[in-house]
Amino acid sequence: MSGLAWVRLDTGWPRNRKILQLLGTKGGDHAIVVWVAGLCLAGEQGSDGFINDWALPTIHGKAADARLLVDVELWLPVEGGWQVNDWNVYQESNEETQKRSLKAKRAAARRWEKASSQPF
Repeated sequence: MSGLAWVRLDTGWPRNRKILQLLGTKGGDHAIVVWVAGLCLAGEQGSDGFINDWALPTIHGKAADARLLVDVELWLPVEGGWQVNDWNVYQESNEETQKRSLKAKRAAARRWEKASSQPF
C-alpha cells in the first residue's frame, strides 16, 4: 500500500503565527523547510503524520530543527519521533487514502470489463 501522492498545505501558512515565530528565530527558516519535507515524508509513507526520529536526516533535518518545530508546536514529541500537529485536520488519513484508491481501482476495472465486452 502506498501513501499520499500529495499533501495539503494551507494557503495561509506563510502568515501562520507558528511560521512567523520560526522566521523570527535563528535557524527557523531551515526548520520550515524540514517541516514541509516532514509533511511530504509522512504523506509518502502513509504514517498519518508520524515522523521517525531516524528519518530526520532524510528530510534534511537536524536535532536543532526538530527542537524548533516542537517549540512552536508544529511537531509534537512522541515515542520514537514526532507527530505532525493537526495532521488529521489538514490531511487525509492513510485509511481514507487506501479506501479511495481501492474504490478508484474497482471503478476502473468495471469500466475496463464493460469496454472489453463491447464488440468492435
